[in-house]
Order: sequence, then C-alpha cells, then structure tokens
Amino acid sequence: MKNFKNLEFWKHKPGKTFQVISFVYQIFQCLYEWMRTPCTPFHMNVPVISVGGLTLGGAGKTPCTLSLAEWLSNLGHDIIILTRGYKGRAEGPIWVGVSDTPYSVGEEAWIMAQHFPVLISKDILKGALYLQNFLPSNKNTVILWDDGHQYPKLYKNIALIVSNTQQWFGNTWVFPAGPLRESLEGGMQRAHGLIILYSKEPKKLPGYLVNLSIPCWSICCQPVCDLPINTPVVGFCGLGNPERFWETITQCELNLKAHLAFPDHYFYKPKDEQYLIHLANKHHAVLVTSHKDYVKLSPAMQAVTHQIFQKISWPLEAQHMILRMLKFSTQ
Repeated sequence: MKNFKNLEFWKHKPGKTFQVISFVYQIFQCLYEWMRTPCTPFHMNVPVISVGGLTLGGAGKTPCTLSLAEWLSNLGHDIIILTRGYKGRAEGPIWVGVSDTPYSVGEEAWIMAQHFPVLISKDILKGALYLQNFLPSNKNTVILWDDGHQYPKLYKNIALIVSNTQQWFGNTWVFPAGPLRESLEGGMQRAHGLIILYSKEPKKLPGYLVNLSIPCWSICCQPVCDLPINTPVVGFCGLGNPERFWETITQCELNLKAHLAFPDHYFYKPKDEQYLIHLANKHHAVLVTSHKDYVKLSPAMQAVTHQIFQKISWPLEAQHMILRMLKFSTQ
C-alpha cells in the first residue's frame, strides 16, 4: 500500500517537470494565502503557542504538543489544546468528550484528549471565537494549537516548527516536487523556534539550516516499547513517514521481520487486521505499531498488538527560551 507522502525522489533534487509544477503550485498558493490573510489576525486574551510543521506529515507534532502540554501543566499552567481534528467527522467547535472515538474526532485529537481538554474546530477562527467567549484573562491559561503554522487568521504568540533528523525537510522543495507545504524560507520567517527531534544522538544541521535567525533546539524523542530485545516483529503503521517508524522499531532493538505501510491517518478494516495477523504468523513474529495506529484497532486486534510510544525530554535551553517568550507575550 503505497504512501504518497513518502516518495523516494523527495529525498533528491526533483526533475524539471516537477520543478515547474511546484513553481506554479506556489503561485496559486501565494494567491490563496493573500485572499484569506486578514489585515490583523485575531488575538486571543490568553497566549497561543502553535506547534506546526513545514512538511506534509510524519514530523512528530502530536507527541511534541503533548510533551509541551505536560511540561507547562507541571509548571502550573492550565492547558487547552486547539486542533482541526484531522480525519474526524466532527466539524465543531466541540470539546472532545468521553463518548467520542478516534473515528468521530480523529485519532490525534482523541489521544490528546486523554490527557488535556481538547477543542475541535475545522474552522480554527470559529474555534478561537468560541473559546474567547468564556476564557478568563488568566495568565496561567495557555492554548496549544496543534498544526497551525499555515493558518494566518489567528495570532500566534509563539510559533514552533517541528522536524526530525530522519526526515529533516527532504529535498527542501515544495509539493509536488518535494515534501514541503510552503517554502522553507517563508515558513521559517514566521517561526520563533525550530525543534529537531532525534532518537539516539543529535546530528549536525544540514547546510541550509546553519544560518537560521531563530533558535534551533535538538530534543531527544526516545521510543519506548514493552517487548524484550530481539523479539521478532512485524511492523505496520499509517503515518506520513513510515520509514521513520521502521527505523524507530530497530532503535528499540527489535528484530523487524516484515513491515507494511498504510495511507496516513488510515482507519483499519477487519480484512486489514486479518492479513496482518496472517503476516505475523507467517514470520513467527508479533505485531507492533505506533500509538496513533493502535487506538484505531479493534479490541481483539489490540490484544495481539504491541505499541511504541515516544518520550520527549525538553532541554533546559529550550525550556528557558519558551518561558521567556511566554512571559514577554503576556506583558
């Protein structure tokens, strides 16, 4: 099952045809952005921190948002997460409730709602206005906006971009010639900080990132799995960057016998689960997947599948910088 967000040539310089298509795409993108960009974005009465990305998927925004929420919550802040609820049926604005499922609100919103209040709104401005109606002007309240970097109608007190050392920014070309949603230069100009997730050890920045005018933090994203070392496994996922997940499995020191990628944000069907069980039996292995995929499996499938979590540790330099920006934004 081919994942279009993982095209091999996105790692290399694209051909002339894709370069031309990418150029035309950026022209229409600029016109679209100009038409929907207000003269003054809407300001909330509490700080808004955007955790976004420049690539089409698989950067690590959701675990990064959750870890940031946990850290700020431990400091005494009241956290609200604002998201579009991608792939969910709910239009919003609505709060994710106990009766909701990954199918109704999207798996990312549902996972985050197990830890913090989450408001879903396909129209982010409507969601912001909904929140503004009852939010107090309380400096302890912080809104974390999941995947909001490309949306211009709501003001961001702090705009963070997330990437990782397995993916970086691909060949740095805009779709369809590369994995970027917008130009690297344009996206960085609107950001206050760049987060680079790594799993084992930090890596040197690519040449095109060396002279950044914003702070860049290398942050450890450690995979955690309850399986013993060298366990034979069959991995599967529906993520924007499945190769990154296969690498994560090997970093857990598991013996990867086979793997299968599904489309990003995929909802598994009974026939998919049956095939995966057959594949695991064929290789005398156990099934392993990401937490985002695990929550969309049937109870019977969950009983025979192990999951890998991502544990993020924020360095003191990043903590101090974000707290300074947060303090400045509330003055």
